Amino acid sequence: MKRVLIVDDALIAQVILERILTSAGYEVAGVVSNGNQACDALRTTKPDLVLLDISIPGKGGMQVLKEMKAEFPEIPVVMCSALRLDTKVDQATELGAQGYVVKPINSAELLSTLEEVFQKAA
Repeated sequence: MKRVLIVDDALIAQVILERILTSAGYEVAGVVSNGNQACDALRTTKPDLVLLDISIPGKGGMQVLKEMKAEFPEIPVVMCSALRLDTKVDQATELGAQGYVVKPINSAELLSTLEEVFQKAA
């Protein structure tokens, strides 16, 4: 069972993501709401993938992505954001994100993105 760490400051997004993931057979390794907690949680939970919101308190999502990829380059990161800007997608990809999902979360799109990322990593 693949383990996913959720990093999102919006409680409703946390709940929705957790429900989508668990109903699809994923294990939620943890749920944190800011950038500072994200790096600590990554070290302690050792997930197979991180779902990372761009707009989070503390260290922003892009900074967290940069730090995660420097310390754990093998762990895939999928960015989640309401921001639909191509520049953000490009920036996230350049920093090492393997996927990008736009909010509001579409469960089929999210699960398809995760499967694609896991297939590439295999």
